[in-house]
Amino acid sequence: MEKKTYYAQQSGWILGAERRKGEAIEATPEEAKYALMGGTVSTEKPLTIQEQKEVTAQANEPDPEPEAEAEEQPAKAARAKGK
Repeated sequence: MEKKTYYAQQSGWILGAERRKGEAIEATPEEAKYALMGGTVSTEKPLTIQEQKEVTAQANEPDPEPEAEAEEQPAKAARAKGK
């Protein structure tokens, strides 16, 4: 079977060796089966702490167009009254 690249999602004992988070691991799908199910490895490289902070900051930014939603609300209310 052909080996694939997996990435450690946490530091610790993974697939028979001590691994650091983000470390690339070469293994067959059969070898990685239980580690994949357990979430200790993935086919995607985990985010660094800086990347996680950036994603969190973007998710916490206010909606760029709150006025557009406010304008739509009276129209929805008027349609509801007309029914």
